[in-house]
Amino acid sequence: YQRRVHGDTNQQSAVTSDKLRMEPPSSITNSDEVIIMSRQGKWTTAPTPARYMVLHHRLRLTFWDVRYYYGNIIDYIRILLAFPAMAMIVWSDGGCTERDATTNAVIACLIVTNVLLDWLDGPVARHFNQCCIFGSGVDWIADILAQYCIALWCLHAIPRSSITLPIVMFSAVETAFGLLDFALSASSIYPSLNEEAHLPLWAWVENLIYPYDTGYVTLRYWMGVAVWLANTLFPVSVILAWSWYVQALLLPFAVLYAWHEVVQLVFMTCHWRETHVDIMKPQCNSPLDDAHID
Repeated sequence: YQRRVHGDTNQQSAVTSDKLRMEPPSSITNSDEVIIMSRQGKWTTAPTPARYMVLHHRLRLTFWDVRYYYGNIIDYIRILLAFPAMAMIVWSDGGCTERDATTNAVIACLIVTNVLLDWLDGPVARHFNQCCIFGSGVDWIADILAQYCIALWCLHAIPRSSITLPIVMFSAVETAFGLLDFALSASSIYPSLNEEAHLPLWAWVENLIYPYDTGYVTLRYWMGVAVWLANTLFPVSVILAWSWYVQALLLPFAVLYAWHEVVQLVFMTCHWRETHVDIMKPQCNSPLDDAHID
C-alpha cells in the first residue's frame, strides 16, 4: 500500500517491496490521509474500513535493515560484556589477595549485568515492533556467552567444587537448547507447551515457573523470574563465598531452572518438525537420465 496526503499528490513516492516502511495503525486514521491499494495493477483508494485495519506484508530483511533495532543493540552490549569477563577470569591471579577479591567482584558485575539486560531485550523489541529472527540469534549468542563465562569462572576459581561439573554440563544443555530454539524460531515451526494439564510427570516443573498467563503480577511469573536469576546468582554466591544460608536459598531455584531447560530441550527435540524437499530422478528417457542430480 501507499500513503498519500490530500492536496499534495506531487509528494507521492513509489514504494518498493525492499524499502516498504510500515506505519503504526494510529498514524493512518487521521482525516488528512488516505490509504492507496494496488488493485489489478492500478493504485486505487481503499475502502473506509481499510483505514482501521492492520496490513501485514512479508518482507525480506537483511542485516543492514535490523542492525540498529533497539533489542539487538542491547544484545550487542551483552556480547561485549562477556569478553572482558572471560579475559579477567583467565588472566586473574590465584590466591586470596585483595586484587582477586576486586577482580571477582568486577567479573560478577559483568555477568549479572549481562543477565539482567536479557530481561530487557525482548520487551523492548516487542514495544517498538522490532522482533526479528536475527535478534533471536543474537540473544542466544549473548545467553550462551554468559553461561560460558559462569562455567569458565567455576573451572578457574573452584575447580574441585561439587557444583563445577554440573554447571559445565548445564552449559552444554544450554548450548543445545539455544541451537534448537533458534532453528525452530527461524523455521516458524515452534512447538508449544501450553497444554499444562497433559504434561507428563517429568515436565511438572513447567507448572511452577513457565508463564503461560501474561500478567506481570502472577505468582508463577515471579517464580519464573526468581528461578532464572538463581541460575546466575547461585554459582556467583559459591565463588564469592557468600553466606551458606544464601547459597542454600538459591540452590533449589537453580535446580528448578536446570530442570526447566532440560524439559524444554527434550520437548523441542521430540516435537521437531521440518520440511523435506525430495528431488526425484526422471523416469522417462531424457538427457537428464545420466545427469547427476544434487
